Amino acid sequence: MAAALKRKRGGAAPELEIPSKRRQVTPDEDEVMSGLEDAEKSEAEEEGSDEGDNDGDDFAGFGEAGAGSPPRGGKPKKAPTGSEVRAIKDAAELFRSSSFKLQIDALLPNVRLKASRRAAIDRFLLTLHSALTSAPSLEPDAPLAAAKKLSKKKHVATPWTFPPPPSDANWKVSFDAPSEVTLVGSYALQTSVKPPDGLPWTLDLALTMSSGLFQEKDYLNGRFAHKRAFFLAALAAHLVGKGYDVQWSAPSADARATALLLNPKIPKVDVRIRLFAILPNDSPIALAKLAPHRANLRITGHENTPTPLYNTSVMQATTPRAHLLAAHTLKEDAPAYADALALLRVWAAQRAYGAGASSVAGFESRGHFWPTLLEALVRGEEPFSGSAKSSANRKPLGKGLSSYQLFRAALAFLAEHDWDAAPVFVKAPEGHRYPPHEYVEHHGPALVDSSSRINVLAGVPRSSLTLLKHDAQTTLAVLNASAEPQGTDFFAQTFLLDARPLPARFDAVLHISLAHAKPINLSPLAIAEHGSLPAALIHSISSTLTAALGSRIKALGLLHAPAAPRSLDQPDVSAPPELVVGLLFDPAHAGRLVDLGPAATQDGEESTESQKEFTALWGERAEVRRFKDGSIAHAAVWDSVANSADARARLPATIATFILNRHFSIPAEDVVCMGASFDQVLRLPKEIVALGGRQAGFAPARAAFDAFAKVLRALPEEDMPLSITAVSPTSAYLRSTAPMAPLAAVQGAPSAASYVPTMDIVLELARAGRWPDDVAVAGKMKLAVLERLARALMGSGAMPGVKARVAVPPPGASPLEDHARLEVVTKDGWAFSLAIDHPRVATLLQRTIASYTPLTKTLAAQIPKEMQAQMKQGERDAENAKSALEHYERTFVARPRLHRALAALGHKESAFGGACRLVKRWLAAHWLLDIGSDAGEGGMITEEAVELLVARAFLVGDVPASRERGFARVVRWLAGWDWAAGVRVPLFDEPDPLHTADEAKAPVEVEVKGGVWRIMTGVDEKGTMWTARGPDALVARRVREIARATWDAMKEGSVDVQALFVHPTDDYDFVLQLDPNALPRHFEAVNPDATAWGKRGKYANTAIELANSGTELRPGWNPARAFVTDLRNVYADTLRLFYDPLGGTRVGGVWEPSLREPRPWRVLGRFSSIPVQDEQVDANTQKAKKGKDKDTALVVLNEAAVVDEIVRMGRGLVRT
Repeated sequence: MAAALKRKRGGAAPELEIPSKRRQVTPDEDEVMSGLEDAEKSEAEEEGSDEGDNDGDDFAGFGEAGAGSPPRGGKPKKAPTGSEVRAIKDAAELFRSSSFKLQIDALLPNVRLKASRRAAIDRFLLTLHSALTSAPSLEPDAPLAAAKKLSKKKHVATPWTFPPPPSDANWKVSFDAPSEVTLVGSYALQTSVKPPDGLPWTLDLALTMSSGLFQEKDYLNGRFAHKRAFFLAALAAHLVGKGYDVQWSAPSADARATALLLNPKIPKVDVRIRLFAILPNDSPIALAKLAPHRANLRITGHENTPTPLYNTSVMQATTPRAHLLAAHTLKEDAPAYADALALLRVWAAQRAYGAGASSVAGFESRGHFWPTLLEALVRGEEPFSGSAKSSANRKPLGKGLSSYQLFRAALAFLAEHDWDAAPVFVKAPEGHRYPPHEYVEHHGPALVDSSSRINVLAGVPRSSLTLLKHDAQTTLAVLNASAEPQGTDFFAQTFLLDARPLPARFDAVLHISLAHAKPINLSPLAIAEHGSLPAALIHSISSTLTAALGSRIKALGLLHAPAAPRSLDQPDVSAPPELVVGLLFDPAHAGRLVDLGPAATQDGEESTESQKEFTALWGERAEVRRFKDGSIAHAAVWDSVANSADARARLPATIATFILNRHFSIPAEDVVCMGASFDQVLRLPKEIVALGGRQAGFAPARAAFDAFAKVLRALPEEDMPLSITAVSPTSAYLRSTAPMAPLAAVQGAPSAASYVPTMDIVLELARAGRWPDDVAVAGKMKLAVLERLARALMGSGAMPGVKARVAVPPPGASPLEDHARLEVVTKDGWAFSLAIDHPRVATLLQRTIASYTPLTKTLAAQIPKEMQAQMKQGERDAENAKSALEHYERTFVARPRLHRALAALGHKESAFGGACRLVKRWLAAHWLLDIGSDAGEGGMITEEAVELLVARAFLVGDVPASRERGFARVVRWLAGWDWAAGVRVPLFDEPDPLHTADEAKAPVEVEVKGGVWRIMTGVDEKGTMWTARGPDALVARRVREIARATWDAMKEGSVDVQALFVHPTDDYDFVLQLDPNALPRHFEAVNPDATAWGKRGKYANTAIELANSGTELRPGWNPARAFVTDLRNVYADTLRLFYDPLGGTRVGGVWEPSLREPRPWRVLGRFSSIPVQDEQVDANTQKAKKGKDKDTALVVLNEAAVVDEIVRMGRGLVRT
């Protein structure tokens, strides 16, 4: 990833030009489909030349009466005509909005083949037609003998299907030139859409074979497929002799769908032509023999088993011209059909339902599904009485609907329709050929075309249809939203954003190598039904995993690379080298530890069919158990492999790995899932966690807080001047979003593992009138109350062994800001930091601010000198009060409120906390996160800002159910976020019922001091509460670069996760190396140095020995942070510092660029300087010296001296 980041540094993000849409393209459009990115410049120029000039009669809106005078310096503006008004109204009613229509109008020309390119293609097709119809005939011969001759003479192998022709076949193959050559498909209808990933345009030619080549019984045992294969082989040999570049092509690894692929060289257009053979209208094969219930593969042991997929493959050879005529008629009847089909195909291509680098199983060659779907919606459906939801209730759509309305109706159908419960039969002119129940019994999901010949969904796995339904529901939810949240572009999400990258699409992704796959239960009939062993294997993996995972997942996506074209001497199709299984978890069931099966039978009774199926599915995992309710049933129990929270979160992937090994002999080493690798970057070293038997984890920390809060509320009234009415946690450790899990303190821990995190708590006391009306004095009273509370805690017997001490404000802190804290360490080692909320402080600070009124320059000049000092003091007091009010609002109002909202979100979405942890860990590892400061120290990113951005990923769009997917979505979004426009997070859209009084108050104006991010919420409309001081522009740009490099590495699929968290240092001017032994948080580093743990026991694998020293515990002490803070204060005008706050051993520095340029020397120049020799100064700099600077020496930053000073300041911490 570091290399990718280095490459990214020099270039800007690609942008999509949409000429009709006059706006700045946002970075969200960086990842549009490659077909849109590859728009040729020459095409754009040619298209532009055809556009008419603007006549200047643009509509400028309705003016006031009598305001018809022409504007100065221009022509008068005409009012819109009636047709223009109707067009404006239609754009708003027939499309989502007028701007959405403009975007669609701009998109469609960019995804279609330019008309100017068609002439060259048509000329090539005419030449090809002559070559095809002039092919010489071949005499009938036995299939194997004929194929042998063809291979020997022409070096063309015949692609037989399974099972191959027998050596004693009593039928023969021959060849005649095609009787007809028909241009079919989307090119003929001018509805084709540019494929993604730079693939060429594809044209389909249907070659009608002579009826004399076939016999009546060629529908049996693959005879038709064999004769067609020889026909194509003979034709390929002829075309090669004519000089054409010809290859074999078999989509979806189905040998029965083999076609010839031509790669012509046509200027200015990349195109390939697919030739496939079809049956003539007078074919001797009776279509009645191809009904779904017919058994046409006579394989031993399966003579009477129906073969619906095989029958469909034969029937497909009769449909191309029928489909062409039906689509052409629909295009004529519905004017918006072509545009709607284009939108639907663009949407599908962005989600891998079609050709591309990878395809969802079953959709690689399923291009006719989309026009058939629109035909069913527009023409209507045949009623099917066997469906619980009768299709007769669904009325046909109007033919006058807009393209967007048709597109949206198709999505609504896909999002709602249950294919298993209700097959779809497109309205046929003469009714349907076969009884509908045959499709239900033998096909399952069915979409029967208007010719009543084929089920368009034959061979599509149910899992792929479930995934399609989920994607349609997700898109429909976006389009149904009443308004676009700030920072969101619905059009880009629907049509432009590439939704195929796996990490952001699925909760778990498994990369499966098929090198050692050996399916156990695949019969010869199943292989023949699907056309080849690879195709049967893919379908079997999909169905088996779907059955095993059941309700644990919402959808399963099985994707694979498209079948590569083969040379003519390679007849056999091959399995893809890798399959990718994507899982979308159902959070309610994903972590279930028991898969319950059928009830057990009594001793001596024969096992039922369901029991046998359960045992066959789970194998050694299946067992009989008695449950708490007394029932005895078969079950598969997973508690032995889900023995931790991380393992349980990955349980569906673990089960999938087990199933692949049991049923397909795929070893666990051939199944790669990145979830475990992400666990490693969040996991603390085992020896540190086990040190001294300490407690560790978020759950023990929350339990310790609950016990401590109970003690605080129960303190006797005589021990406290005011009773405690509320105890509010505000720490990320107590909402499970801290990057590393908290550890309890243990005495004598090694210095590199001695960090003890403090968990912040806000106390609310009973209201009383004894507080002074002075903020500074009230702060001192808080110290007294905290001291009293410390004595009460240590003196009561409710918490034996507790230690408490008051932490006074640091030197130089403003007396108006509340820094008084009580540090409490429990007997078990948990550390808490308590602060007291006194609401009247906000009122007093607001009075101070309101009492100061700034004067104009004129009035200020008239004030006597003796009063000017008083005025300046009043100005300083007001500024200090503003800063203190921001601090109070952030600490005592915003932070508890944010904690409540994020904790509630974490309870609702189990993956939210883990996603926050990963994003924080990633930003910290790249030296961009600030942990522990009030508001983004050093221009860095605050933890609260990160949590809000992660919350957006769980509140907008499809909700991730795994932390890895949440992390990927945030990284991808950051890579393209236009942070100048800000973003809105719908976290506080519903009021907090516990603190409505706080929300009713006027919001505090937070002054922006360098921060460029704006994260708006319902309680922070300006979005500056957590970003006022950071990130600044430098850090924000760095985040974008790092995010782009990380996303580029992740979207490729399997990746070294550890490399995503390794920070490149090439961009820094200097890097300081810190001593890990002096860093208490070093054990939290991404790659900690284990030798820093100190001396071990007698053996290397024994536990770490605790020191017998009486070193005092220092909760929250982090010398690296204190060191960097001091350097930032001292060298604020000289350099910028970056480091990993989670135990990192390096600090990177970047010099202020302007200080490296020679400048005249000044007294109190605010940086360490060194003179520059005259010969080192260029002539332009010498000429720029004027006036009093003419004889002044030039100086530059003394970089070496500054580094030496830093090393001296960090003695004992910085390695020299």
